[in-house]
Amino acid sequence: MDRRNGFSPAQLEELQEIVDSRKLSDDQVEDIAARAATKAVEQMTNDAYRMVGKTFVDKFLWIVGVLVIALASWAAGKGILKS
Repeated sequence: MDRRNGFSPAQLEELQEIVDSRKLSDDQVEDIAARAATKAVEQMTNDAYRMVGKTFVDKFLWIVGVLVIALASWAAGKGILKS
């Protein structure tokens, strides 16, 4: 008995029929590729916006922190804030 990869010739033929019956048409392949590309672009756009938002929030909070320290120092210097 001739066996390849653990399959008999009859099993190989049956597997080939299954593969052949499940082949995608060119239109189906193009549709899948277009949807995958669209999803990839959406994900990249969302990631970019997320990074811009994170950068903005980080800088905003840094500036707020500096302003709070400056205000506290000014208030302490004027005697408004007692330590």
